[in-house]
Amino acid sequence: MTREAPVSGQWSVLCATPTRRHTELFTTAICQLGDDSAALRLAGEHQYELLTPPMA
Repeated sequence: MTREAPVSGQWSVLCATPTRRHTELFTTAICQLGDDSAALRLAGEHQYELLTPPMA
């Protein structure tokens, strides 16, 4: 089994993926905090707590 080398410029996409995913999850959490549904607000609060670093 051989592994192909990434195409030129693909490394930046691979390296940026975790940051992009974090941004998408954070944006979703913030949108849920403003939702009319109490369940979605609670889910947004939980997601927000998971994504933010603890305060010292």
